[in-house]
Order: sequence, then C-alpha cells, then structure tokens
Amino acid sequence: MLWKRIFSLPAGTKVFVGGAFFSEEGRGIFRSLPQKPLVVVIYDGDRKTILLRSIWGGRQKNEYWNRYTLPALIGGSIAMLMTSYIMMGTPFLRFPSLVALCLSVFPIAALLPPGVVFYFLYTWFWKRARLLRAQRDLFRLPLRYFEASDTWKQVPYEEQIVSLPTREPYLLTRRPDGIVGEELIIRDGGMLSLPEEKRGDYYLFGALKQSSRRLIERPQDPMAELVLVLGDPVLLSKACSRRARRLELLAALFIFSGLAANLLLVLALFHYLIR
Repeated sequence: MLWKRIFSLPAGTKVFVGGAFFSEEGRGIFRSLPQKPLVVVIYDGDRKTILLRSIWGGRQKNEYWNRYTLPALIGGSIAMLMTSYIMMGTPFLRFPSLVALCLSVFPIAALLPPGVVFYFLYTWFWKRARLLRAQRDLFRLPLRYFEASDTWKQVPYEEQIVSLPTREPYLLTRRPDGIVGEELIIRDGGMLSLPEEKRGDYYLFGALKQSSRRLIERPQDPMAELVLVLGDPVLLSKACSRRARRLELLAALFIFSGLAANLLLVLALFHYLIR
C-alpha cells in the first residue's frame, strides 16, 4: 500500500526500510527518489523471517486487480446500461441494445450460475500459479549477489565468494565441505516435483567464517540466507516460470469461458423478457 494511506503506527512497531540513505546535519535520513522509491516492511516476530514472509506475502493475489479496476468496471457497466437505454427506442437497434444491456452485467457475470464453476477453477489455477511465482523468486534469491559481480559471467557455476553489505564473505559452492551451521534452510523442488536428473547440481549459500576449518553459517545480514538448494537455482526458477505461465493460461481460459457462457445466457434471458 502507499505510505500516504498509513496514518499512524503504534509505538514499538518493527520496520525494515530499504532505499536511498542521506546524512543531513548529522542525522541519517531515508528519502524516496523517483528512480528508487523507499520500501518499508512492517513486521512482527523474528527479524530472520522478514525475507521469506515478504516474498510469500508480498505478491498480490491478482496482479490484474488494482485500485483502478473497480471504478473502471462500474463506469463501463453504467455506460453500457445508458447505451442500451438510448438504443432501446429504435427498432433496428434492438439487438445491439440487448448486447449492451447484457454487457452491463459484466462485473458480476462470472459469479452467476452455471459459469461460477469456471470461476472457482480459475481461482484454483491462479492461486497455484501465484505460489509458483513466489517459489521462483525464492530459488533466485541467493543468486542476486553473484549475478551482480563481474566473476559471474566468467565462471557462473564454480565456487565463488562475494561481499555482502555487512562486509561478510558470502559463499556459493557445489562442494559443501566443512561445518555447516544449524540454521540451514533446505529448499527443494516444492510444487515442481522434478526428477533429480532435471534439477541439476546442489548449491550451498552461506557466510564463510575464517577459521582453521571452513565454517559456513547464517549471515548476520537478515536479507541473506544460509540455504541448500536441491538443484540448480536457475533451472528450478525457469521451470517454475514455465509451469506458472501454463497455469495462468488455464486460469484465463476458465474465467473467460465462464464469462462467455453466462453472458450468452443473460442475453437469451433479456431477449425473452424484452420482446
């Protein structure tokens, strides 16, 4: 939601702020810039859960429904109703007026029987596609530090170390030798159910502690993870995108099928009533 819609926050509210940071008169100030708007996460619970909960909960239930959708539907419905009323008095415009009258019920057409069955199928497929999109983001999440480095293009899938914003050395390796911390997250294929030969190698991401024996722990940076991905993150993320796209197409097919069936029935009903 927009910040201007938040009027007050109770004392002690936990927030995590990301954006441009400036020093003015000895004070640190966050400012929202046109090319880099501030992101404020209001949360409760453990700070270590911010990342996962933001990705799972931050994606909208339907990206096509926004603050303009409802006014547009209501405005279109009223316009079609007025158009139908104007044309109804002209005999040779009878059928176009019935079509306009039929389209005026478009905002609720999907919720009418029998097309409402298709609506529930649409929501089921869309929800699964949304979960796959979030899972895709989780697979690619630890790669963002390495893809931004110059060495990624040269040797993209060998052991690499980059520096986190907290100055911790962050490791990507296919050889998880050494001691791994107890807070390890294991991320498998989830909803994909891919066979092992299509997943690729396993990859471990974590903060490398300098000691006599290699120790890989959870970073202090709450935006980085100690995670073992059971497969190639790039391959898994692409598989999630492909499957999500197919499910979204199925969802669109069902919602438009239900709308078409209901609108035809409404058109037949209006034609019977207005004779």
